[in-house]
Amino acid sequence: MLIHEQRTHHPSSPEPATMSATGTLETIERLARGLVRREQARAGTSAVTARARVAHRIGILPGTLETLFRKRLKRLDEWVKERIASAAIRELEREIESLSHELEIARLCRPDDHLHQVFEIEDLLQKAREALAALQAARRT
Repeated sequence: MLIHEQRTHHPSSPEPATMSATGTLETIERLARGLVRREQARAGTSAVTARARVAHRIGILPGTLETLFRKRLKRLDEWVKERIASAAIRELEREIESLSHELEIARLCRPDDHLHQVFEIEDLLQKAREALAALQAARRT
């Protein structure tokens, strides 16, 4: 009986990447949990449904996310890590855009009421933009 080696990496990546440090796996897990949590809140669905939607969007099986969340995943292909990180960054960019839009509406509706909160929000949005820019710069290197 012949046993064929099962292909476990994306066709566009030359070889599967192994995790050299648990910190990287934990970071990817945290990003993936954030994606699932935001999907669950946005769609008002269960965690299982949100996990399936996120997995589909990323291009992996829902079981891969489940295994990642249960800390049983020993390695994660580089293309999967990149997809999770890219999806998380895109969602954060959309969230910043949405919050900036809401801030503009708040300014137009009630410019004098709670003005100090508007400044606090502007400061937080600026910090979020700076952190996102630093993350994108770090990913390019």
